[in-house]
Amino acid sequence: MRRLSCSFMRGIAPHVLGSVWRASTQQSFVGDVQPKYYDPSTWPKDWTADNIEEFLHSNISTSVTKLNYETLAMLLSVGDISTLTSLLRMYCKVPEIDAIEYLAKHLDTDAGPAMQLQERGKQISDLDSAVTVPRGTARRLVVFSNSIRGSGKTEFLKSFALTRRLEALKCGRLIVRCCIKAQRGSKGEPTWIDRVLEDSKTNTTSKAVNATEEGLCELIKTHVESVTGFPQDARKYSDPASAYESWIRETKTRFKISDDHNMDPLILIDNCEILAQQDHKSLGNKHEDRSFTLLEAFSLAVPAPYCIFVIGSVATMSSLIPLEDITVRAIQNIGPLLPLSYLGSATAITESWNKEADENLREPLFHLSGGLPRPLRLALAQEPQGVSFGRGSAKAFARCFEAYKDAVKRASGDAHKNSLTHAYTCLLASSTKASVHGGENIPINPSWNAPPPVAWTYNDAMLHSIGFYDKHSKRFIVPPIAVVDEIVPTPTTPILPSELHPFLITDVVRKFAPSLNLARQRRLFERAFFYAVYARYLLVFWRTMNPWVPLNEVFDGAIRPEQVKLINRFEVNLSGGVHEATSKRQKQNQQNKVTYEDWDDMLEANLWCRTAARPSAEFAVPLLYGHNVARFAEFKHPKGVPKLRVSRKSNAPLSEVVDVNASAMSSVTWLYP
Repeated sequence: MRRLSCSFMRGIAPHVLGSVWRASTQQSFVGDVQPKYYDPSTWPKDWTADNIEEFLHSNISTSVTKLNYETLAMLLSVGDISTLTSLLRMYCKVPEIDAIEYLAKHLDTDAGPAMQLQERGKQISDLDSAVTVPRGTARRLVVFSNSIRGSGKTEFLKSFALTRRLEALKCGRLIVRCCIKAQRGSKGEPTWIDRVLEDSKTNTTSKAVNATEEGLCELIKTHVESVTGFPQDARKYSDPASAYESWIRETKTRFKISDDHNMDPLILIDNCEILAQQDHKSLGNKHEDRSFTLLEAFSLAVPAPYCIFVIGSVATMSSLIPLEDITVRAIQNIGPLLPLSYLGSATAITESWNKEADENLREPLFHLSGGLPRPLRLALAQEPQGVSFGRGSAKAFARCFEAYKDAVKRASGDAHKNSLTHAYTCLLASSTKASVHGGENIPINPSWNAPPPVAWTYNDAMLHSIGFYDKHSKRFIVPPIAVVDEIVPTPTTPILPSELHPFLITDVVRKFAPSLNLARQRRLFERAFFYAVYARYLLVFWRTMNPWVPLNEVFDGAIRPEQVKLINRFEVNLSGGVHEATSKRQKQNQQNKVTYEDWDDMLEANLWCRTAARPSAEFAVPLLYGHNVARFAEFKHPKGVPKLRVSRKSNAPLSEVVDVNASAMSSVTWLYP
């Protein structure tokens, strides 16, 4: 080798070839395979010394002053690829890894590289701690996060790589991949994810013994080739343990990583749904007679003591968790990415996306998006005329709002429309802030029970990106903009989404401006709250299929504990829906309904009730709004029947007046002055 390298040196003359050369060399490429400067096996066999010089010009180390391109051409012509590869290792410079370009290449994102995340600091720290493998451990670590579509998963992953693993990324010790992009970018050539998918239970043609491990090895091998700039011997990547050893050895040599520098290799996988939704053909939890998903099998292929982090809308490890053994493997869930708060949303608009939103639309934007980053960001996407739903011309508002709804629909992949029976109930629970349990079955509108839908829990709905379940508040959150009037079957839908969220109606949002008077604003809330009461009723009715439900369950969480006893003995039947009375008499006698009357300055309603002890005696219970104190004094009602007073906060209790905290039952109390 040394003798050959001596004869190999000669002066380099600058040589620039024109388009004729480029055209001729392009014609000699085999298929779609592009030549790689570090892999002479990909070079056209008829390349001359001039061709090679032009091709390698920008990749030769600056310390090299003389190079014999004639020798390179001779080695290529005789097929001595091994010697040619060795020489390239000596004279080609180490490829510098541009972190931004690397992430843009392997992640599916169009966001700016320097975008600041909002309210994700704690989870980035949690992830950093979770994937830091303690020295001397013998465990493999599997860390995951199950987060719905639109929650900012890709930007979270990118931010983690740039803030907590930047050095590892630049030294080739970090692999970041998006499953969707990996599969989309194969261009006919099998990729690592194609190999893993061969182990799917539905794949009856694959003869691979362990395609999952082969896929992991292929991922590592192609990554090492990319970051070091040289082809790798496939025999050194024959199994996961050998692949990791080669990965560590090659990057150590190429990037001069010292032995005492703690920089363990790490794999981060984004949008892993395609692996999570398919079962492995042979591996599984034998104790529970349940197959592993391909995602679980792929994670288990990572050898100890290394770590993998996966994130997606279906990134669960339910079959692995029962098998967790802290001496062999550790499985950690860092939890889902939470919706942003109102303050976080406002900051994201100005600081993260460098956008502006009309001041009077910031509150509606937050509530329509449910605090999820993607729907919020889509509201700021500019139309060709330079306006957006969040900011622009009033004349273009209707068009922008319709475009916004369409954009959210496309981004969600019709998840809500395709699972409407469950998504609709989830919207009712979300809009009324009902307390639910993740493992609780979702009650279904009986009018939509033919054919009977598959039973789902709220956890299942989260896996299908219908919404987000917060186990701390026991609330399920659905962005209202994702379930709009247009996708529900009007004749059989008891409550239109816009009746709970007036801002789903274009005309309402257009009129919402500083000039909108408080009375109009309050009226929007009052009518929406009647539908919130009805929605709470339906959630209980559909669960029990008994039209008479306990009144305290309808107002669960909205009445102070010491006052709950005042309504414990009452039951309510609102199966007839919400009805506007044309007279006071009609209001008093509308059975099985929320019946309201539109006064000049306020709305007030009756709920059709009875006592549990005397089911034959039915009567109306008044529901009034707290801002009209005079009505409480003059309102006549049967003795022992409570008055329900709606307000944004608890007030001092009056005799037979039960305070209803509107903020605990409605998502539009910000309209209530």
